[in-house]
Amino acid sequence: MSKVKSKFLRMYLKYIVKSSKCFWAYLGIFTVLFLYMTCCIQLEERKEYQAFAYKDEIVLTKIAEINAIVHKIYVYTDKNEQVENFSVTTVGLMDGELHLYLQKPQEIFAGSVTAEIIVGKSSLFSSILKGGR
Repeated sequence: MSKVKSKFLRMYLKYIVKSSKCFWAYLGIFTVLFLYMTCCIQLEERKEYQAFAYKDEIVLTKIAEINAIVHKIYVYTDKNEQVENFSVTTVGLMDGELHLYLQKPQEIFAGSVTAEIIVGKSSLFSSILKGGR
């Protein structure tokens, strides 16, 4: 056991401590790996709107303009308690309000809620450079 330990210790001292080439190689490899992974991971960009929830529709009030096609919507009253996502079948604009008709009727929320709509995607790397969401 001590010979194996001493052999490992000798190799460690020879290649890691006395020579900095292995250290710089590990540092370079893991830096490149980190940058590659952060560029590959995609995050959803969401925008919050005040809304009213009914049985089969969500009505967004005070919208400026939504440029994205809405397929999925996240609805909650308190983000720390419960967040539900719903699939949107059709979208209609009436009297300055955006009506999102849901695929399945929901009975969880009623009244005033907060709705989040996916407006795009960005990489984790660009989110880190921008300073968060």
